[in-house]
Amino acid sequence: MAMAAVLAGSPLVLYPPGRDQSVFLLAGRALSRGVMPYTGFWDIKPPGLFVAYLLPGSLAFAWPGAAALLDLAALAVAVMAAARLLALWGDAAAGAAAAVILTGLWIFAGDWWDLGQGERLAVPLLLLALLAAGRPRTWRWATAGFLIGLMALLKTSFLPLALVLLPLRPPRRVGDPGGDTPAPAGRLLLAAALGLAAPLAFTLSGLLAGGALAAAFEATVSFTGHYTRLAWERPGVLFHAAGITGLAFLRTTWPLWILAMAGWGLTWNRRFPGAGQPCRTGVTMVRGLWSLTLALALAMASILAQGKFFPYHWIAIWPPLALLAGVGAAALGRLVVARMRPAAATVAALLIAVAAITTGLLGAAPGWPGWHASLIRAAGGMDSAAHLARFRVQGMGYDELAATARRVAAATPAHEPLLMWGFEPAFYLYAQRPFPGRFPFAYPLVTPWAPPAWRQEFLAAVDATPPAAIVVRRSDPIPWVAGIPGDAAARLRRFPLMNERLHREYLPRPDLSSPHLQVWVRVAAPPAGR
Repeated sequence: MAMAAVLAGSPLVLYPPGRDQSVFLLAGRALSRGVMPYTGFWDIKPPGLFVAYLLPGSLAFAWPGAAALLDLAALAVAVMAAARLLALWGDAAAGAAAAVILTGLWIFAGDWWDLGQGERLAVPLLLLALLAAGRPRTWRWATAGFLIGLMALLKTSFLPLALVLLPLRPPRRVGDPGGDTPAPAGRLLLAAALGLAAPLAFTLSGLLAGGALAAAFEATVSFTGHYTRLAWERPGVLFHAAGITGLAFLRTTWPLWILAMAGWGLTWNRRFPGAGQPCRTGVTMVRGLWSLTLALALAMASILAQGKFFPYHWIAIWPPLALLAGVGAAALGRLVVARMRPAAATVAALLIAVAAITTGLLGAAPGWPGWHASLIRAAGGMDSAAHLARFRVQGMGYDELAATARRVAAATPAHEPLLMWGFEPAFYLYAQRPFPGRFPFAYPLVTPWAPPAWRQEFLAAVDATPPAAIVVRRSDPIPWVAGIPGDAAARLRRFPLMNERLHREYLPRPDLSSPHLQVWVRVAAPPAGR
């Protein structure tokens, strides 16, 4: 089943890197060269995400789409874990249906921008943690806690889901097949807590030893706190975004919610053998459904707390929704083939799951255009430029971004860095050039809450390694991120010292520029003594 999921998702390897994925790849590349996160490379994401991208980041200049490596690996593990989890709860047919549903959500319910996000990488760790805690053994709960700690280092907002789901899993009854008397609940929770603390303590000690702990706090807590409050200060915009992305998510997943409710009703009424009765692992399906329903509520709360409602934030709902819908598909399958053998009920459950996910995605699948274009590209029916043109960000196709980056790289000395003034870090991947300093994108320097010292640090980095060219993004306003109106060119004017340097030491190059990217090439050596 995992192999089938990866095969279905194989076109993802041709996806270009979105803004976030480009940052993660650049971070992984920096770490692979011994650069410390936060002090040597700046971003607001938790450190586990940078470490996860070590291998893809080391490949990023040769293969900008290397984020798909992580994404497909996460998909394979998530599918296996979902199927196994419901099988341990006593319903293998529900597990198979949940795996199919999760695969459909993974490939088609998310856009190309969702690829390799922390939420997607956290999903398999959450499911593996629940699997590890399936038996009341101290070492298994310590393993579950360790997995949850790793998950928190990827996506902190997933932590409440795991911390609530673990204690709600009832211990196995004494005398059940497969083991001895279960460990006391207190010992299990202590083991989970110690396991959770291990990766967190290791990461904090590493940041402290590398002198990056204060910078990590500044980026992930102080800066991000202002960033989150930015949305709550404009509740009209916030709830407008919630409505748009929330309705889009419901439009894609509405059959799954119906399946989830059907599973609840049929299980509650014990309409199939064993419903509501202790399974081999001591977990009743009804208790499991309560746990998953609470997880859904907590996922919604985590989305609300982040205050952005980006489409990939809704990934937090995927695991509990897929599991609940899988239970519903299996319950309905048993109704359809009540007098047939269990294998027929499993086939019916799979067909119901496929029908549900397909019905929801018809005409409303964000991931379909990119997946379809990549499939055609893999079959040789589309060239690279036409394929990249299908992936757009604020009006600009990635064919324009990649072509401009390569032109600029070819027209400037290969040993000198480049500077993209805007939020298009994929430029560095396509140009295969570094950037000066630790900021892979410009907006943190001009936000109203940015420390003034950051600008001085940035100017010093530009002094030390002057970029051969500066590329200014046009028509890309991001007030929900930068906290100010206007595109990157307007944000540059809010940084007078950098703006003056651009006009003093660089000249525009229309022959290298494109509709959304204005290229300036250095023509004057930096003044002596600057």
